[in-house]
Amino acid sequence: DLLARLAAATEEEEGRRKRSESSSSFHPELQPILVLLAQLAPALHVRDDQAHLQGFIVLVSRCLLYANAMVRRMAARALLPFVPVQSVPSFIRDQLLGKIPPPLPPPLPAYNRHNLVQGMLEAARQMVEAQTRKEEGWSDLIESLKGRGDWHLLCEALQEKLAALEDERVPPPIRMTLLKVVDDLVWAPSGRLVQQEEEEEEERGGAGNERRCTGAYELREAAAGACRRLIAREREEPHAPMLFSFLGQASRFLVRHLVLRLQQRSSKRRSNEKGEEEEEEILQEVMGLCEHGMYEVRWMALRGLKEGILGRRGLKLSSGRAKRRIQQRLLQRLQEESNHLCRRKLLRLLLSLGKLQEESVAVKEGGEEVPVWTWLSSIQRSTDVKSSERALAMSGEVLSALLRGNRWKQGGGGGGGG
Repeated sequence: DLLARLAAATEEEEGRRKRSESSSSFHPELQPILVLLAQLAPALHVRDDQAHLQGFIVLVSRCLLYANAMVRRMAARALLPFVPVQSVPSFIRDQLLGKIPPPLPPPLPAYNRHNLVQGMLEAARQMVEAQTRKEEGWSDLIESLKGRGDWHLLCEALQEKLAALEDERVPPPIRMTLLKVVDDLVWAPSGRLVQQEEEEEEERGGAGNERRCTGAYELREAAAGACRRLIAREREEPHAPMLFSFLGQASRFLVRHLVLRLQQRSSKRRSNEKGEEEEEEILQEVMGLCEHGMYEVRWMALRGLKEGILGRRGLKLSSGRAKRRIQQRLLQRLQEESNHLCRRKLLRLLLSLGKLQEESVAVKEGGEEVPVWTWLSSIQRSTDVKSSERALAMSGEVLSALLRGNRWKQGGGGGGGG
């Protein structure tokens, strides 16, 4: 019986933890059981044997606090099949977020508590991602948000936890997981929500601008504010790679939020002076992140900008004026960027924005400006195989963009490749 085997494995691990024995190893049957449970299909409705399945939920939840990170991740995935889809937001709110203990005062570390918080948040992230990954599931989520149902209540519960993002007592991996939970929840349906409410406002003749999805909007605004404050007070600590990664994720979240705000203002067709000033402020903040002194912050800002422009997250930026202004600033940044990976990201972003003419784009190399094609050719001759391969791939992308641009100029359209 699988349930009995899982109970035996968790009891043995619980006894080992209470005896403070080494937790680098674990019961040999625990991993295969969790892997097997994670492969089951999620429950689409409350089953007749839900009480029996509750036994699995209790035992798998115990594994969320294990010191072994791999066990915690497997346990988080193994929970998915046992929680009915319609119960996911209430389960996350009550059984996961609701059971996270408050922050402990110094001195740290408090390893057991950190393991529990990390495990709970990882389970929440897995569940939210499973519900928001596919667009066909957004309609129910949006209706729940508009009707102030369980998903709205989950947004409120998450907003109460956002203080942890700025709490230096909380390890960066935990803060990053919390931000990912918020990220998956607000960005999958955000563009659709904005679009729907703008269409409804237009049908009403522009009368009123009340937002019905206040939970999602307030959560996104609060998280963006926390990310903004985090980046503003960042400190150059030489031995904090996870902190730098977390700040990079914060930058990515904030840029997508700013692109969405830019799209909202552009869609309202504000041509007055106030509207232009608002757009300029947003563009300045976006480009400030793309030009940030910390590599992780500016690289992830460029990634978030590309996602916002292409519509991979949130609403696709359709304002031609905003795109042109971003393109001009990115071209200027390309001439100053010294990091190879950021240069590559900048080139790809410029390709996504539209026309990229090789003769009009230059980068600084050895204190002199050289055409981007010359720069890529020099990297291709590098003795470092990985750098050479990346430059070759980038050259192909630039050449492909130039050929497509020439075909459009000659009236050949944009279909097919040659």
